[in-house]
Amino acid sequence: MAAPECMLPGAWLFAWLNLCVLLAFAPAPLVWGLAGFAAAAAACFRPALLGSTLRRMGWLLLSLMAVMAWTTPGDALFDARWAPTRQGLAAGATQAARLLCAVLAVRAIIAASPRPALLGAFYQAFRPLSRLGFPADTLAVRLWLTLDAVDALGRVPFRALWARLGRALDQDVAVSGPDRVELLLCKWRTREWCLVAVCVLVSGWTIARWG
Repeated sequence: MAAPECMLPGAWLFAWLNLCVLLAFAPAPLVWGLAGFAAAAAACFRPALLGSTLRRMGWLLLSLMAVMAWTTPGDALFDARWAPTRQGLAAGATQAARLLCAVLAVRAIIAASPRPALLGAFYQAFRPLSRLGFPADTLAVRLWLTLDAVDALGRVPFRALWARLGRALDQDVAVSGPDRVELLLCKWRTREWCLVAVCVLVSGWTIARWG
């Protein structure tokens, strides 16, 4: 199988890790802007991905905002002893934006990447651990199978999800999976190394500026 003409998944995964660093250190307005851009891009190019992400994470995002709104000290939103604080609402919205942006980015990478190339990227990421005795091929395949199972469960309607999970946990039910897994190892080209260099510079500047 020939290497993909587009950017290799390993480079995109490295860029995603640097995005997480940027989201962790960036101020709230920049985080909100990145989350808004990610949501707008998903709505334009992959609306199904945005809809499924919001359906699956909606309650988590609201819970995160509520917990921080009622536990962060600050100025009360209105005149009541049980009122949330303005600072808590802002902090909760920022954390929810960080989480949404990171999840949308990694789901877009997984959805757009060929499975053999994605598995090869996992293997190349785990390969340095083989010097410490960790089986890089086993770790890569297990992670790939986990993502495959999560993707399959993501297509199940929410009402039928618990029944599906119950059948999966039944010891009498055989767990079916792919009989053959294809691995595609691609040599990084100049474009991948350029993306990595830009990401390292952006992460270094982010930590120096806001760290």
